[in-house]
Amino acid sequence: MRFLTQFFHFIGPRGRILAPLTLLLIPAVAMIYTDAVDWSPLDFMVMGAMLIAVGWAINWSVHYIPNKAVRRIVLALIIGLFLLLWMELAIGLF
Repeated sequence: MRFLTQFFHFIGPRGRILAPLTLLLIPAVAMIYTDAVDWSPLDFMVMGAMLIAVGWAINWSVHYIPNKAVRRIVLALIIGLFLLLWMELAIGLF
């Protein structure tokens, strides 16, 4: 845990917001090796925008919400809304 704390302190606030974009490497590499993953450039842009928004929202809530109980609720809502939107865009859940 100490390593993660030092790493996030090292990369700074912008890095904490942009670090989730590295998750886009997973489908990019998978597209090279298999035909099961078929993302268009628009898919990458939409997911990138979603990841940046979630990273910003989490960073904001961690720094500007002093009450830990409220912060946990806000973080759960942010992550939950992200997952619901992701499922809707991926498979049309609703």
